[in-house]
Amino acid sequence: MEPGAHYALGWEVWDDYLGLKTLRHTGNSLGFTTSLRIAQNEGLGVVVLANEGFVDPFVAAVDRFVMELLLGRPHADDAGDLAALSELRTWQRQFVAGTTPADQAGAEPFLGRYSHATTVTFVDAGLQLETKNGTYPLLSNVAFLEPSSSRSSNP
Repeated sequence: MEPGAHYALGWEVWDDYLGLKTLRHTGNSLGFTTSLRIAQNEGLGVVVLANEGFVDPFVAAVDRFVMELLLGRPHADDAGDLAALSELRTWQRQFVAGTTPADQAGAEPFLGRYSHATTVTFVDAGLQLETKNGTYPLLSNVAFLEPSSSRSSNP
């Protein structure tokens, strides 16, 4: 957790966010990033929705900017958020560059039916996840799966 925050039943509790006590909940997937922040004592709430996954620094900058506007405060510098977003983009490019289709022998232990009507199969295109919401290719990233001692410092 960032300084001044702790976790409580799915909510980040910020004791001092721009001088306010706030609650925040965030989420990510490959296609979206969300953030909900509530400053209950001030009657304020900010929701940020982005149609791109894992862009937390961008969403944090928008969240802070809107809160600053609502509170009538000067806008803080976004340089830290922009640098974090750039670093995240670099890591994402490196991760994708090392991603390859899984081979059938390596996929065997994962094939089968899972709970929630989810099945993992191997077809001509490679390993696939089949759910009620669609079929998705599963890829492997050897660099990401290596022991942590050989990973870069990026998450």
